[in-house]
Amino acid sequence: MFLDATYPLYYFYFIFFARTSSSPLFFFFFASGKGKREILYMALAKSEKWWSLGSREAGLYPWDVRRLDHVLRQATAPKATFEKKLWCVQVILRCIETTVSEEQVELRRNRQLLSTLRYFLFQPISTSLGARLRQHTFSVYLRLLGGDLAFDELLVMDAGTIRVLVAALGDDEHADLNHVAILLARRISELPHVSSVLVFEDSLFEVLQDLLEFRNASTQVTKHILHLFVNLSGHPRLHFKLARSRRLVFFAIETILLVLNTDIVEQASRKMHRVMKSVPSPLDEPHVISTKRKALPFAPVLSKYVGCALRHMSTAVPCAMIIANLLSFPENRASIFSLYPDLVRALELCDSQKVSIRLWEVARCAIDYLHEDEAMLETQLLMHFESPTVDDATVKAGNSA
Repeated sequence: MFLDATYPLYYFYFIFFARTSSSPLFFFFFASGKGKREILYMALAKSEKWWSLGSREAGLYPWDVRRLDHVLRQATAPKATFEKKLWCVQVILRCIETTVSEEQVELRRNRQLLSTLRYFLFQPISTSLGARLRQHTFSVYLRLLGGDLAFDELLVMDAGTIRVLVAALGDDEHADLNHVAILLARRISELPHVSSVLVFEDSLFEVLQDLLEFRNASTQVTKHILHLFVNLSGHPRLHFKLARSRRLVFFAIETILLVLNTDIVEQASRKMHRVMKSVPSPLDEPHVISTKRKALPFAPVLSKYVGCALRHMSTAVPCAMIIANLLSFPENRASIFSLYPDLVRALELCDSQKVSIRLWEVARCAIDYLHEDEAMLETQLLMHFESPTVDDATVKAGNSA
């Protein structure tokens, strides 16, 4: 078959549309030679952009562990742009998401990975791209932590990394970066082998307490920081310093008093108390209480009212957990009791309210620890309250922020 002189033009169109169009392309053109006309049919399947992070197929795309070295070298080249670096860190995130456990081990053993992440972390954030690069790098840290003890220590126990984390936690100009930094700090608190860095690094400990006391912070941020301190307060090596931090313990006590003395909580507690008194005990009735009668105490209006009170009390429960964890260590009880005169009143309010069963349980435990109830201490194993771990949905939300 021979093609005439117009073939280069058709070939140009073929290449152009193949590179620019994402829909199936069908090309029909004619070539003449030796007295006959031949029809050439060319069809292109839908092109898969190899840089597209939306594809679920790993294959031989950049996020394949075997190709990661090449990607890292591109992003750390002397003339690499911020766009290239941001692309690289997104590829690393995709690599983490698509690999199985065996490949995760291989990923963490990559010799270039840690140095590349630190290189990204120390890039200036004077531009929006720089802030996004640091945000997504923290997201990589967030996803990698917890898989290997030695790697976790290399990742977190670094003075430069701590300085950058402190700066991000105090950054009020880049909300998304600040949010991911808070999630990372909470994730570190869940890992006993590295959580000490949050307490013994004074600058980090101070900025976390600053966030706790910042009254204009969102409820979600406050809850993240409270859950962080719940984890730290039960740590056998960290509780001593936390128990003597007047800022932390005072905040926990004041929050409980402030929340439980609000009108909505007091009214909901009184309503629940009346309902509980009005419902006869099963021992007083010869027959099982009917379904209709059971449903009366939980009428829609009351349920809505109590639900609103519970949401209002969401910060009181972790505050009580912090106090209970600190009191679970005998060496803290005398000092806490003497330093904080409002402690008993706060715990009694938690014990007397009728809205949150969980808050009542935590308060009873703290009161038993405080009074060193011998019967309880002999029969009950030492218990430390733990906050729920940062789930995958929260992590992914931080990545996409």
